Amino acid sequence: SYQMRLDVARADFSGLDAVVIQGMQLSAPGMEPLLVADSIYSRVSILPLLRRNIRIEDIAVYKARLTLIKNDSTSNFQTFFNQKDDSPADTTNLSTLHYGEVLDKLINAVFDRVPKSIRLHQVVADVRYKGDNLLFEMDSVLVQDNRLSASVLVSEASESQLLRADGKIYKKDRKANIKIYSDKQEQVMIPFLQSAYATVLGFDTLQLDLQDNNLQDGILKLNGFASVSNLLVYNEKLARDSVYVRDGSAQFNFNIGKSDFELDSTSSVKVNQVQLKPYFYFKRGLDQEAIFSILPSKFAAQDFFNSLPEGLFQTYAGIKATGELTYKLDFRIKFDEPDSLVFNSALSKKDFEIQSYGAVDYRKIRGPFVHNVIEHDRVLRTIVVGPNNPSFTSINNISPYLIHAVMNAEDGNFYGHRGFNEAAFRASIVTNFKEERFVRGGSTITMQLVKNVYLTRDKTISRKLEEALIVWLLENQKLVNKTRMLEVYFNIIEWGPNVYGIHEAAQFYFNKHPAALTLAESIFLASIVPRPKAFRYSFDTSGNLRRHLQGYYNLLSGIILRRGLISEEERSGLEAKVELAGRARDLIVVSDPADTLLVEPDFDLQVDFID
Repeated sequence: SYQMRLDVARADFSGLDAVVIQGMQLSAPGMEPLLVADSIYSRVSILPLLRRNIRIEDIAVYKARLTLIKNDSTSNFQTFFNQKDDSPADTTNLSTLHYGEVLDKLINAVFDRVPKSIRLHQVVADVRYKGDNLLFEMDSVLVQDNRLSASVLVSEASESQLLRADGKIYKKDRKANIKIYSDKQEQVMIPFLQSAYATVLGFDTLQLDLQDNNLQDGILKLNGFASVSNLLVYNEKLARDSVYVRDGSAQFNFNIGKSDFELDSTSSVKVNQVQLKPYFYFKRGLDQEAIFSILPSKFAAQDFFNSLPEGLFQTYAGIKATGELTYKLDFRIKFDEPDSLVFNSALSKKDFEIQSYGAVDYRKIRGPFVHNVIEHDRVLRTIVVGPNNPSFTSINNISPYLIHAVMNAEDGNFYGHRGFNEAAFRASIVTNFKEERFVRGGSTITMQLVKNVYLTRDKTISRKLEEALIVWLLENQKLVNKTRMLEVYFNIIEWGPNVYGIHEAAQFYFNKHPAALTLAESIFLASIVPRPKAFRYSFDTSGNLRRHLQGYYNLLSGIILRRGLISEEERSGLEAKVELAGRARDLIVVSDPADTLLVEPDFDLQVDFID
């Protein structure tokens, strides 16, 4: 059946229910043996055997080696998956599977097949997968009288770690309590993750307690508790540095039915000193939907800042605060009706005050400050944001056309929200869901300002979370007024190659002062804010704006008109035409069109207009 060879030096019965095998070897022709064992003792349960059901009650293995090899072209175990089967093909539709029953059978099979007694001595598992080698040396593994005790030396490359596992396994009740930790008071590092997924994951102690699991009326109820101490995680998409959680735990209560999956609201997750109450629901089928909520969770403000995982955020270290914070989240989506998406996220406060700031004082933008432009961990420019810089332009000296154009293109409700435009963010989620790719974002001007002033350009989850929290502090604690935010924003954002601030932008493109910018020039400048380095693709080789921008001009000017910010006369006859007069003209206009690689852009320009 499997084209494998089994050699046994000696096999003897031990009573009526046990067998002893010595000198066993299992291998595929021309391949390194899959399994080699000096001695295996196995005792089965007699009654299930009479029903042709082999249930091992007791197993002992002495001096054995399991070798699993998988490369691009060879494998010493692949033949087990290549067996010819003359039985009819399984036509079971995965969408008809009963989630609860399938998982219940899996849990039952695990507990049912685990022998009451397991003794492993000097057993080695050697895993070689596409150039990665992992070695498990089990000097002693014992399961006896419901108790588990194991000592395993895990080696990967040149690193080794001795792990311990203790706990209890109750076969009849389908319960288990297992603790994994290092024998040398050092972190347990999960193997293979770094080489396979560029991720480092480690912990001091991991504990899993499977308390209850039973199938009732077609619903599998699965309850338990999990905890981890000194969790370490590193992935470049998560954060720049390694992230540490001193103490994490979860009480989970799952309800798993035929076509739905629910994490009950009685569940809880604790991160250091903060406890959250999550709820999750997923239903498959024609009316497929997903819900994720965090029920209102209250905690002391200082506990919140103390509980932020080390390494996740860069600017909060040392912050002191009083009062209370409450967080809640509600996210709901019906897959066949994405426009009905619900998204509400709120962090509310009670008697909240910041007593002292940590690594960064977020109030610095109230007055003159030094801004560093950083790209790829390198300071490109140092800009003084204030009157001492001759290029600094106060908000009163910026063309109203430009202010209206940028605000309505980037954040039409800037003066009406507290840092987050949930309507715009909800619209971006719906659009991205429909397109099945990232098409548009939901960043407000406050969010863009925070990203530029306080944070790096890292495209990590931690940076987005930190950005959101700083935005909340700026807006809800009124650390700086909206007009000053807008003024700083116009003076620091990028408008082209090494062009920062509206004074440099007006000079670079039109050789003008920002106050003299026209409506047409302002709409063009608004169009390049999302992608300033791609400004050349807005022009042809003669320096004329490309035809596709006329639609953008019509849309944005129409929004500004409806809001009463310009008159019909100012808008009438508006065309996507500007006259380049600054250094930008030298970079765009060429004498021979064959010398340019400028092409039409492959992205759509959008505006953020939420009534």
